[in-house]
Amino acid sequence: MVEINGEKVDSKNSPEKSVSTIRPTNTFQPTIEKIREYFLAQNSNEVEAQKFFNYFQSNGWKVGGKAPMKDWQAAAGNWILNIPQFSPQPQIAVQKQPIPGNLNVTTGKNYSEPL
Repeated sequence: MVEINGEKVDSKNSPEKSVSTIRPTNTFQPTIEKIREYFLAQNSNEVEAQKFFNYFQSNGWKVGGKAPMKDWQAAAGNWILNIPQFSPQPQIAVQKQPIPGNLNVTTGKNYSEPL
């Protein structure tokens, strides 16, 4: 019995795999320092660089959770372009305040008219 990709396979019946068919593990990991330098060069800030690093570090440097990232500079450029889209916009709450004493009814009500 031989274990291949977490599965136990009988070594006599399993096809031989050459080195070229085995995928190498993803060793791609840019450093936070390189990412900070890139963000500052693009007139962004260090907080966004840290957010970018944390997000992709937690995802294993995969795009969409599936495909390994090929070019982190391109991903960082898109991140910078989308910063305004995901920034919280201040919302000004404007509510019409009722006039005290009127209880949202007209002031010229005639009580002698039947309902």
